[in-house]
Amino acid sequence: MDTALKLRMEYDRGNLQAGYKEMLERSALVEKLTASFLRKPTFAVWKVLALAEIPYAETLAYTQQVMKYIEDEMATDQGFTLTGKATELLPCYNAMIIEAYAKLGLAEREPVQRGVAWIK
Repeated sequence: MDTALKLRMEYDRGNLQAGYKEMLERSALVEKLTASFLRKPTFAVWKVLALAEIPYAETLAYTQQVMKYIEDEMATDQGFTLTGKATELLPCYNAMIIEAYAKLGLAEREPVQRGVAWIK
């Protein structure tokens, strides 16, 4: 069983893992998810969604790179878009990115709060 799955199972049971860094480093799934990075909006969305399912993934340099791309290229004053233009905001992508950030424990970030405000 992959160590990322073990980590997820233990996390869901309420067991915080002191050795999470080693578990992430040994995970074949994490290795595959972080093997490449493309500066493309849909690529970033699907990567952050997948990584958000793995506890402590926000600590990975790769996850931080993806989030930086999302915040630099896709965040607007109203939420997240694939183009970086507020006039082209799609509710589904905005909500998916907000959900991923929330799972990563980053719901309080300003771009996320703007996206939530747009939904309201």
